[in-house]
Amino acid sequence: MWYFGSRKTEIDAARGSQILSRRKLLNFFSADKNKAEWAGCTDAYKALYKGFDTVAFYGKEHEKMNTQQKEDMIRDRFSAILAIGLPELNTQSSLLQISEQEDEVDSE
Repeated sequence: MWYFGSRKTEIDAARGSQILSRRKLLNFFSADKNKAEWAGCTDAYKALYKGFDTVAFYGKEHEKMNTQQKEDMIRDRFSAILAIGLPELNTQSSLLQISEQEDEVDSE
């Protein structure tokens, strides 16, 4: 995912487009509509997502959690790990925070 993320941020920067926040970048790569341009990325996303979707990840209270809570936990951790490998996302902390807040509003 870091490979795909770094390529996407490079392409966006070269085009003069705004770099996506880590959550929006994750959502971009999870979409099936991007399979043609980003071959293999959706499969990588699904494989990594599946790695987070475990009882050990959710903790002792996993039985009390609903599906939405589990998905939110996975996306939070997944997007944080994606951002760690992409310095472009880490250098835009103020813009990233604003964009992250917008992501939270979008998901509700």
